[in-house]
Order: sequence, then C-alpha cells, then structure tokens
Amino acid sequence: MERIFQIVAVFILLTLFIHRWVKGREVHYRPYDFIRRIRPPLPEGVEERLIAATPGAPEGLTEARVDMFIAHDGLVFCYGAEGRLTIYRQDGDRYRQRQELPVPLDSIAMAFDPADEKLYLEVSGFIFIYG
Repeated sequence: MERIFQIVAVFILLTLFIHRWVKGREVHYRPYDFIRRIRPPLPEGVEERLIAATPGAPEGLTEARVDMFIAHDGLVFCYGAEGRLTIYRQDGDRYRQRQELPVPLDSIAMAFDPADEKLYLEVSGFIFIYG
C-alpha cells in the first residue's frame, strides 16, 4: 500500500512540474488600466509607430459587439461604442477574454503603440491613454 502512495505522489509531482513548465512558456499577460488624458498632438515619434484600428469585428469573434479592433502579438483589443474595451488572447481560431475595461463612449479613433504597449483612444478632442 505504501508503494502505491509513493507512485501516486511521484505521478502528481511530475504532473505539476509538466503543467508549470508548459504554463511558463506562455507570455504573461499584464493588465491594462487608464493612465491619463491629454490633448493632441501626441509626443514626437509616437504617431509614426502607431497601429491604427480596423473597423468591424475580427473574424471568428461573434459573441461580442465590436466597432473596431486592433490585433497585435496575440492580443486583440476590441472597442465597443457603448463604452467597453475588451482584450482577448488569440490562440489560433479561439479567443480567450483577458480583460474588460470601461472606456469613454463614442471614440472616433483607436491606435496601439507596439514600442510602449500603450493604447490610445481619441474622444471629443482628447486622447485617453491606457497601458
């Protein structure tokens, strides 16, 4: 009986080790939050490296109301005009929701800065920065 417990204990430890090893390879997600609000223009150099949003919803994401989105490095930022920003991790054809943020209503533009990993929303003459 003691031998069976030893085998089960070794099996559990190996399973935990393999799970931790596989989980460790996944890029860690850092949650986004509101940083500040500024008036245009953006600082020098930022505007050239921005990735602009695409109108509509990403292909394969049907359960959410999305007005524009940005896909970058496995993350998909989806903006809804009702004031919701939802961030998904894309794994092939699957989308896993990582975070949902309240954002200003009726944004006219959205862009992502890959160098600083900041998200910019333009609303009513202001630029809201999330990072």
